[in-house]
Amino acid sequence: MTQDWEPVVLHKNRTKVQDRDKKAVNQALQTGAAMQTTKKAEAGSNKKAAPVVNVKKLDEAAELAALERVSTEVKQLIQKATLEKKMSQVELAKQINEQPQVVQEYD
Repeated sequence: MTQDWEPVVLHKNRTKVQDRDKKAVNQALQTGAAMQTTKKAEAGSNKKAAPVVNVKKLDEAAELAALERVSTEVKQLIQKATLEKKMSQVELAKQINEQPQVVQEYD
């Protein structure tokens, strides 16, 4: 047996780029030909997913934030309406697409 000392060169298969030429794109736009566009991931766009809450400001707040309460008139109107319709709090919550706990808080 003999050894083969010739170099072997490996190449990656290149993907074909379709209609990426500016002239071809402009011509397709002018003629009204169908074009397919794909949006790439927004990597590096520097966008934040959610607003940042400033925890330091919340900790340093001197006053406690008081929750606004519903007047007793609203409470009584809700109770009367549920009694007239012979509904439970759970049924009312389902009809208004709210959790039963929210209805209980109003009552």
